Amino acid sequence: MLTSSSRLPRAAPRNLPLTTFVVLAACAAWVRAGQPDQIAVEKDIVYGKGGDVELHLDLARPPTGDGPFPLVVCIHGGGWRGGNKVGYHGRLREFAKRGYVAAAVQYRFCPQHKFPAQIEDVKCAVRFLRAHAKEYKIDPTKVAAMGDSAGGHLSLLLGLMDPADGLEGNGGCADQSSKVQAVVNYFGPTDFTMPVAANVIGTALVADFLGTVDQKAPVVARASPITYVSAGDPPILTFQGTADPLVPMVHAKSLHEALKKAGVPEHLETIEGGGHGFAGPAYTRTVNLTYEFLDEHLKGKAPVKSAVEKTADKPKEASPKVEAASARQQDLNGIQDRLRAKVMNHLLANPNDFKGAIEAVEKDKEYQDNKNDLPQVKALLDQWRKAAK
Repeated sequence: MLTSSSRLPRAAPRNLPLTTFVVLAACAAWVRAGQPDQIAVEKDIVYGKGGDVELHLDLARPPTGDGPFPLVVCIHGGGWRGGNKVGYHGRLREFAKRGYVAAAVQYRFCPQHKFPAQIEDVKCAVRFLRAHAKEYKIDPTKVAAMGDSAGGHLSLLLGLMDPADGLEGNGGCADQSSKVQAVVNYFGPTDFTMPVAANVIGTALVADFLGTVDQKAPVVARASPITYVSAGDPPILTFQGTADPLVPMVHAKSLHEALKKAGVPEHLETIEGGGHGFAGPAYTRTVNLTYEFLDEHLKGKAPVKSAVEKTADKPKEASPKVEAASARQQDLNGIQDRLRAKVMNHLLANPNDFKGAIEAVEKDKEYQDNKNDLPQVKALLDQWRKAAK
């Protein structure tokens, strides 16, 4: 079991305003800060249309080699109604360094666009990338989806749904498949047919997304990944905190019990005491397990050692320059973790006080001294400013 060094309270106030829940979900899923490197992120590539909305994705590729490379499609969280693909830029670069093409995708938000708009959009993104596989040096037979929270939910649907299940939409590239070959799910909801009162995803949040909270409504089962579990589905790795105040543990457990019953390769990694997002050693372990899982299922590399064994190994000696860069990155990660905790605690104590949360970050001395190396924090501050208006 893992222990998160930065956790949310075991129970969230049930009267916490919906917008605050969404922002907490977004800041809980902050991607690690990263320093600029030689991996370029190609931004705002148009991949299709959702209704009259033009949809974009950001993409990073390995700096050398002719490919084709396996593809990882990254889907951000935010309650299906917020978030930004820029939050995955650090992970896109890291995947590219490791020999993957990686894309972070935009999708339409509720309540203006209710389900199935979101799954139609990310399915379109997968089809677009397959259609342009030669251009982007992608192996179209080796595609994974990865996401956190709402993004985890959509990633699961990409892996579990078959063409006969529909919901492909009319965004483009209809001749391509949207099915992926592996899924990494960070604390995404899996079954909306469970009574809403029994989980703290929130009645209003689900209603905005699905248009109803009636568990008997057809759309509720249709939006639940567990509905589509069947033999032959791709391998699925889930990370779930036992103290998650937004997505109860039962979501992950029920899904993985169904996967086992169907004979689908699966692994549920429980983060003991973890909330809706992880930090410190728990975060590092989930990252290592993700790379190991994808290397195994997209590159055919059987894991030689577990992530636990790897972290126990004595580190190899590194050059002073490498050691300095590593120390700097650890410092940035620590600053970002502390700022995240500050924001989450402020919003839990002062619901919807986004201006106060922004001010708390902007006045923080370490943020002021390092903000140019904390692009994800700056991007989320911009998002909170919009929420504060």
